[in-house]
Formats: sequence, structure tokens, C-alpha cells
Amino acid sequence: MLRPETEIMGLYLTGQDILMMGICSALASAVITSRQVLGYSIWNAITGNDIIDEMREFNKKHKFET
Repeated sequence: MLRPETEIMGLYLTGQDILMMGICSALASAVITSRQVLGYSIWNAITGNDIIDEMREFNKKHKFET
């Protein structure tokens, strides 16, 4: 099973360790790991309460987006 969690409490894998080789895989697994660490689930992504959505709102609030 490909997951960022390990048997060691508080240790998470990220990068191309949990998906396939390559830069895109490393970036995608970073998002997966950050979701896992912060407690987001797939249900959060479906309902629009995901880390990506919160980052967009933060950027809009602090005028980081063009």
C-alpha cells in the first residue's frame, strides 16, 4: 500500500518514496503527505475543505495571487 504513514509514530515519507519516480510524483506525494499530517481526508477534498482550497483562500486574503 502506498501511503505516507509508517509504523513509527510521527514519521511520514514524502517525495518519490511513496509514488513513482520523478519530479511530478515527488510534488504530488508532498501534497498527499501534508494532507495526512494535517488530518485532511478525501472527504475534505470532495467537500471543498482541503489544504489546497485553504492555501488559495490564504493567498487571496493576503494578496499573493495576481
